[in-house]
Parts: sequence; C-alpha cells; structure tokens
Amino acid sequence: MSSRPTISSPNARARAAGMDARDARGARTLLFVAPAVGFVGFLSNARRGGQTRRNADGIVVLTGGRVAGVDAMELLAAGYGKRLIDHRA
Repeated sequence: MSSRPTISSPNARARAAGMDARDARGARTLLFVAPAVGFVGFLSNARRGGQTRRNADGIVVLTGGRVAGVDAMELLAAGYGKRLIDHRA
C-alpha cells in the first residue's frame, strides 16, 4: 500500500498543484479583492437607484397579502405604471 504524503503548509499545497508561492498569493489576493470591488460597485449603483424614476407598462402583484396590493395601488396612482395586474389567489 502506498500512502499519500501529508501536505500541511499552503506553499506545499501550491507546489503540489503546480503553482509557486507568488501564484498562490496572487490567487488568494484576487479571491478577496474581486468580490470587494464588486460590492463597492453594487453600493454605488444602489445609492443612485433611489434617485431615478422609471415608468413601466404594468405593475404585477404576485404575493404579499394586503400590503403588496396597497403598495401597488400607490405606485399606480403615482404614475409609475399604466395598469395593475393582481395575481394573488
């Protein structure tokens, strides 16, 4: 029976995968930096989202009880849509 060698350090794991230590550090850095940059982009768009007004052809209510219907009626009355479609059972 052959036993596999135990790989204990991150650098040893990187070498076993065919990467040197710089490649492994770069991959780890990218793993953490890319989502952070995406999150900052999301936040900048989310802040601007409340300032724009977009009108739709229709407002559709699928679920949500009475509150969703009231909110949809308010949106319709404010001119955000031309018609209201209520699909609640």
